[in-house]
Amino acid sequence: MRTVDVELRLMAFSSEGHLRGGFAALRAKVPQAPLAPDQLAALRRELRTPAAAAAAREIVECTTSLLTAVNWQRGQGAKSAAIAEMTLGDYAKTYLLQDGLGAAVAGVRLEQLEGLHGVIGEALGVGPFARVHASYRAELTPELRAALEAAAPGLEMDAFLPLFAAFLKDQLVEAHTNPDGSLKASLEWLPLRGGWLPDWPRVAALPHAPQGRDP
Repeated sequence: MRTVDVELRLMAFSSEGHLRGGFAALRAKVPQAPLAPDQLAALRRELRTPAAAAAAREIVECTTSLLTAVNWQRGQGAKSAAIAEMTLGDYAKTYLLQDGLGAAVAGVRLEQLEGLHGVIGEALGVGPFARVHASYRAELTPELRAALEAAAPGLEMDAFLPLFAAFLKDQLVEAHTNPDGSLKASLEWLPLRGGWLPDWPRVAALPHAPQGRDP
């Protein structure tokens, strides 16, 4: 009998739906941090071709699937910190048997995977909300648009917009939520600044717009 060595260079986990639920599961285990400006510039230079961006996306999505599938929890002290600070290049080489990533991509830490995925989408011409289900893409009525524009000055956009963007990308990729329900009511369970969105005084400025309307 002849023995054959097989190297599995990439893997996907069917139970994870290949990022179908967005990065919420990853954030639950590896808190995500933003990319530095110099990293962004280097990544955009390195991922300027569709082929380079597509190859990087495959590694990022595979790594994210693996990280969310393994049995460990966020906050496990030194282990959690070590995983967050590990570079994608080291992780891919060690666990995916994949070497040869570009310097900028390889240097991204695992706590920056979501930011890297956004840069890759930008390079491929895919908007950050491209995966939002069609049920939630109806146009705003003129009345709702006017109400939102009137409410905007009363909101701290630097705090609210990242929360809202995460909700869109994590919760509205499948048609599980009533598109005619109140977006404000759906957002009320989200955490904000150590509390919950309803505890934030400025949330009163939000109109009860249906979440099926495209903002």
